[in-house]
Amino acid sequence: TEFNMSKEKFTQGPILGSLVKFTLPIFFSMLLQSLYGAVDVIVVGQFSLPDSISAVTTGSQFIHMILMLIAGLCVGTTVVIGQKIGAQKPEEARDVIGSTIWLYTIITILFTFVMVFFAPHIARRIQTPPEAFKQTVKYIRISGYGVVFLIAYNVFGAVFRGFGDSKTPLIAVIIATVLNILGDLLLVAVCNMGAVGAAIATVFAQAVSVGVSLFIVQKRGFSFSRKNMVLNSRIVIKILKFGAPVAIQNGLIQISFLAITAIVNTLGVIISAGVGITERMISFLMLSQMSFGEALSSFSAHNVGAKKYSRAKKGLFYTLFVSISIGTLIACLAFFYGDVLLKVFTRDKAVLAVSYEYLKAYSFDVVSTAILFCFVGYFNGLGKTRFVMWQGIIGSIMVRIPLSYIFAQQIPVSLFKIGLAIPISSFLEDILCIVYFFIVQKKLKDKESLA
Repeated sequence: TEFNMSKEKFTQGPILGSLVKFTLPIFFSMLLQSLYGAVDVIVVGQFSLPDSISAVTTGSQFIHMILMLIAGLCVGTTVVIGQKIGAQKPEEARDVIGSTIWLYTIITILFTFVMVFFAPHIARRIQTPPEAFKQTVKYIRISGYGVVFLIAYNVFGAVFRGFGDSKTPLIAVIIATVLNILGDLLLVAVCNMGAVGAAIATVFAQAVSVGVSLFIVQKRGFSFSRKNMVLNSRIVIKILKFGAPVAIQNGLIQISFLAITAIVNTLGVIISAGVGITERMISFLMLSQMSFGEALSSFSAHNVGAKKYSRAKKGLFYTLFVSISIGTLIACLAFFYGDVLLKVFTRDKAVLAVSYEYLKAYSFDVVSTAILFCFVGYFNGLGKTRFVMWQGIIGSIMVRIPLSYIFAQQIPVSLFKIGLAIPISSFLEDILCIVYFFIVQKKLKDKESLA
């Protein structure tokens, strides 16, 4: 049967029900992706020494930056496909897929080269502790050999979400997560391969997830012919117009977190491991906010294609209410019971203590991002990605990094103070988003009245 390209009916019917139905598979996909990434830290934390924990958390910070760059670019694919489907132009949507494949083939070659041949330089630039340097280099290099699968998985997800399908990526990541857990237990816990074993298990699981996605597409009979496999410069430019600003924003955000990692890495391997573990925990605590942002991006894109701007705005208000409510509850849980949650990642009391101190400050960011991710998803769907880029630059580069550095210079060193730089920058971005929202509303109202 032909692939269902408008299954969720974003442009008609109840808004909240449609959004929740679409968001839930995204949430579980992200949950499994976070578990997928956290399994490395959990298994290494339970069966290896702090130097291995530091290697995995430091190396994976760089890998996560690559992931966020690709995810940002993929927003361009999701938005363009979503707008084509909303405008009832499925054949043009297939042409977008063809150009996307060519574009990401080139990007994959570039990232593979950088990660494989410049792994030692990367490890030095992020101030990897000497005890963890060799393992970090190996972790980055092995991940570089498998980056093709990481990129392919995210491209599949972007395409499916553009067509209004959030369930297929969930199936693929379920299988990948199970394989990654089994691989980590075998290579790290049994074979005692540390960070190297964790990297190998991750690459293998990613490869299988891509294979599963290809199989599902084939079984569903998605009509995609050779004539669609053309590198269309006009389509590529449009994808980059929407995706590049988000990629730049995501990249700068991750650079800011890498800068924080570099700062805390100079404070010793225990603090390095503790901060790395907190970053993994946060990836779980922000899942609902990120899921609503992703869903709202597709929802808004479909309604922009159908010229239903008021419906997109109502979707934003619904997601803000739900996301803030959930985010507040999660923030309280992290602040008051974070020490209990963090025990999943390590049994080392020293690492656990510094990790919880950092998490207390980070918990405030859970509420700030509940607002921020909804606005970012909404603006991405509207194609207002340049604003998304600039607010990210202001928050990440002009606020987060300088504040982190200033707080790190104070004696005695307080991870709580260093961590406060993160919610402060997010709160500023919230304000910028709210102001910009009111600026664009009049233009959108005029467009809808003319439609």
